[in-house]
Amino acid sequence: MTSIPRVIPLLLALLTAAVRAGDAIDAHAAWSTTEPTTADRLTLTVTVRTDPALTPEPWRETTAQALTDAGFTVITSTATAPALDGLGLIERAASFVVEPFLAGRYAPPPVTISATGPADEHRSVTLTIPEMTVRSLLPEDEPVQVPGMPAPDLGGDLALGTFRPVPEPPSTGPGAMKAVLIAGLLVIAAGVLLVGLGLRRNNHRHDGSDPVETLRRIAPSVRTPNDLAPVDRVVRLAASRFDAWDQLADVVDRLEVARYAPPSDGDRPDPGELAREAAETVARVADASARSGKGAGA
Repeated sequence: MTSIPRVIPLLLALLTAAVRAGDAIDAHAAWSTTEPTTADRLTLTVTVRTDPALTPEPWRETTAQALTDAGFTVITSTATAPALDGLGLIERAASFVVEPFLAGRYAPPPVTISATGPADEHRSVTLTIPEMTVRSLLPEDEPVQVPGMPAPDLGGDLALGTFRPVPEPPSTGPGAMKAVLIAGLLVIAAGVLLVGLGLRRNNHRHDGSDPVETLRRIAPSVRTPNDLAPVDRVVRLAASRFDAWDQLADVVDRLEVARYAPPSDGDRPDPGELAREAAETVARVADASARSGKGAGA
């Protein structure tokens, strides 16, 4: 009888080791909602658990690519710090904020997540991202009436594979010819207007306005993420003018995170500090461009 209590801790240790060996690496994905529309932003949370002796290979990039391949637009990707769970496994989680482009079914391809042990052994698991059906905000049972065309015949459903007759188009009399002529003139006028706006935009781009002074003027008034919109435009203008996309890529990325990341995101930068940092970075790029003569013709 006295030997039973001594055996219990050993059995528990063996059970824990068996659980950890069976779950050396696993992955799970879950959506923030099950009935999204084309106007919603969705969040996919991916959780990866590994044995402490295993080091997972980068998997956030492949997961984001799978979401892109399915048709989503990935807005942000954030990760939490690794933590120890109740079974002694290391848990890593990442959230992906995405937007659907059109209504329909989105089926991301499976993602293989691998990990390497101290003896260079490899373990892998296949992450299955649940399919998502995105609804349109347009009514599904309302016919679309095209001006100038007869109303559609809604006299009941037809058998699958058959079609309703296409209504005859209106006759092309003198009035129709006049409408076509007016439409053609409007198209020509619109083309001339667009060309004029393009020339005006190009002239404005090269009118000598100083991105550094512009950022220094608007940075003190930035308080919220919405205030960063003009900062983002000026930074992109500076990157194009000074041919400095590589030097300003980090600032552009952080501006996107600050503008579009969820309010609860701990990695979201402070808008005011980010605006001042953008002004200082653009100033350094402008100085370097002036010394090299790169921005002389901008």
